[in-house]
Formats: sequence, C-alpha cells, structure tokens
Amino acid sequence: MATILFYSDCPFFAGCEFMLANFFNSSSFRRENCISFTFRENPAYEQGFRERVRLPVDASRVKLYDIYDWYAKTDRYQPVILRKMLKIILNLALLKYLFIFVNTIVLYRNFRERVKQGPVDILHINNGGYPGAYSTLSAVLAADMVGIRTIVYIVNNIAAGYRNPERWLDYPFDLLIRKKVSVFVTGSRFAGKALQKTLSLPEKRVVTINSGIAVQPVTETRKQISDRYHFPPGRIVISIIANLEERKGHIFLLEGLKKMKESERPWQMPFLAIVSGPGNQRKVLEDYISRNNLCGDVAFYPFEPKLSSLLNAVDIIVLPSISSEDFPNIVLDAMAAGKAVLASRFSGIQEQVTDGESGLLVPPGDSDAIAAALVTLCGDENIRKRLGDAARRSFFERFTVELSINSYQVLYTRLLSGKGLAVQE
Repeated sequence: MATILFYSDCPFFAGCEFMLANFFNSSSFRRENCISFTFRENPAYEQGFRERVRLPVDASRVKLYDIYDWYAKTDRYQPVILRKMLKIILNLALLKYLFIFVNTIVLYRNFRERVKQGPVDILHINNGGYPGAYSTLSAVLAADMVGIRTIVYIVNNIAAGYRNPERWLDYPFDLLIRKKVSVFVTGSRFAGKALQKTLSLPEKRVVTINSGIAVQPVTETRKQISDRYHFPPGRIVISIIANLEERKGHIFLLEGLKKMKESERPWQMPFLAIVSGPGNQRKVLEDYISRNNLCGDVAFYPFEPKLSSLLNAVDIIVLPSISSEDFPNIVLDAMAAGKAVLASRFSGIQEQVTDGESGLLVPPGDSDAIAAALVTLCGDENIRKRLGDAARRSFFERFTVELSINSYQVLYTRLLSGKGLAVQE
C-alpha cells in the first residue's frame, strides 16, 4: 500500500480539480493507497471540495500567499493603464519570489507533521497550467526538505514559455522543479509536448494520462428541464457551458449565430443558444447580443448543478475556446451524454474529438466556420445522432474515471518499484 500526499492550490474547485475528487471518491483506489490532502485555505475551494468529495479525507488547510491575489486587487482601479502600472510595480518588488520563500516554510511545517505520522511515498501535486500556482514550487522544495523523494507533478493546461518577460526570473526555479520532480503528468499529448519544450525535459519524464469524469445520472427528462428553464418550444437548443472568460471564445459563437441569421440564405429554423457559467465577460456578451438583434435567440442561465440533466435537454454543445485550454471536462460530459460536439481544433480537444466522426472541429476564432458547422448540425438530426452516438462510444472506451485512475495506479506502482515509466496514450 502506497502512502500518497495530495497537494493543490486553486482559488476555487475548478475543472482541473475534478480528478482529485475522482481519487478521493474511489473506494478501490483508497483500498490500495493511504491518502491525505493539503490545500491552500480558501472558502470557495472548500465549498466546492465538500460538494464534490463524498467520502471523508484526511485533509489540512494551510494559509499561503499568492501573487495572483494581489493582481486581483489592482482590478478595482481605473483606467487600465493604472492597473498595468500597479502590476509592474508588484513584479518589480519581486513579491512573487518572497511568497515562494514564505510558502516553502509553511508547507515544510505541514509536510513535516505528515511525515512524523509515517513515511510519505509520493507527493502528488495538482496544478492548473505551468507555472500556474507558484506555491506548487514551494511544495516541491518542502517535500525535498522533509525527505519525500517521489514527486508526481500534474499539469492541467498548456505550459507558458519565456516570451512573457514576467517568466524570465522564473527560469532558475523551473530548473529546480525539473531536477526534483520524478515525473510530470499532462492530460493530453499536446500539453505534454509543450511542457517538454518549456522545461527541456526528456520524453520519458512526461506521461500522458487522460483525465476521466464521473458520469452523473440523468434525474430529469428533457421536457422537465425545458419546462423548468422555460425553453421556447420547437427550438434547436445550442449550449455553451463555460466560464465567461475571453479564452473560452463565447464571442465567436455569437458572431457565428449572427452570420447564420444574416447570410444570403438566412437560417430559418428557430434556435435557442443558452449560455451558462460565471465570469467577467457577461456585460461584453450582453452588449453584443443587444447590438446584433440576438436577444430572442440567446439567453443566459444560472449554473445548473444537475449538468447531466441539462445536457439531456440540449441538442448541440459548443466550446469555441481560443487559448489556455487543454482537456476540457465539458467536452467529456457532452460525449458521455451522447451529444453532438462543436469545438475548436485546439490543444487537447483534438485528442478528445475526432473531427467528422465524434464531433466537429473548427479553427479557433473562426466564426464563419462555426456558422457553417452549426448550419450542418442544426439542419440534420441524423448527423447529430451519428456524431453523438460515436462520441458516447468513444467516451466509454477512453475517458472513464476507472480507466484514468487505473493508469495513475500503474504509474505509482512503477515509480515505487523502480521499473521506469510507461506513457499512457
């Protein structure tokens, strides 16, 4: 039985954290491993953790400091040039590196108490992108200081290189992480190659393990959901369920819908595009909808906790992401639900969806291609069903929780036995 200490630092229980919930909720995984969890103190994160994790976990929260919290404080100031100047001042003050030092001390104390209770075989660090949360560097250093020699470092997004000057001073710390981490795990081969390039890693140091999702039961019929949400009858329902952030590409879906309506042969079949998710882009999107006569065709809906039931009530799921995306859970949710997926030909999405077979892929930011794909999907129910059925088969063959957890278990076993690594495709 391996003793695994999980570590994460995230402002809320985002999609990159869902795999942690899969580990903690798996009875078979817990029978084979002794697990504990350390995370940054954050009420929003803790709420999401409680909602997602059903079984009790030996978890401890720690007070850490993050430069991104300070960046967020500058958002209240106007004009934009002032915010940029304040951010530059924060960077020149090197607060980020001071926080790394302080966080290392905090995590050293936490990990030392863990080790006093018994040896820790593996530190499993869950991160968003790379560098992502800088406290993950502190976790690597603290683990080394207390004698945890096997470190598995998860990167759930595309690594940032050194084009941005803000990353230049990170280089020595990247070298430390490269030296101390046993193996890096990415959700897609695309992300793995980006990480290899950024950290100059040999291929054997990066393992691809596709994240799996737990399929939620459908508890409401399509009619029940439609009635509860007051969907207008007789409409093709298109959904985009994603944080309202520029990187998710909502505006390109709206542009595509506008082009459908205003083309030389305008689309006659009525549709409803539902937009669901939190974020800071809502006002921008609402303004576009208002200016372009889409008010009757696009509606914002609150977050739906019964996601599987909502997906059961829609016809097409769209994710037109343009950046900072790797292996989005909503694509897997849509595939599990047997729905037609329209998404960007971008990063790990290309490894989830086979274009023309289990969904349709379009170039990122191409509203013309989105409009054309939507005309195809909206106009033929048989195409939607064919793509949705293929997507569902692909999901159960490749992306279940059980498959993902088993791949991690194989990785842990090989690491602790000294047999080397095998990349999971």
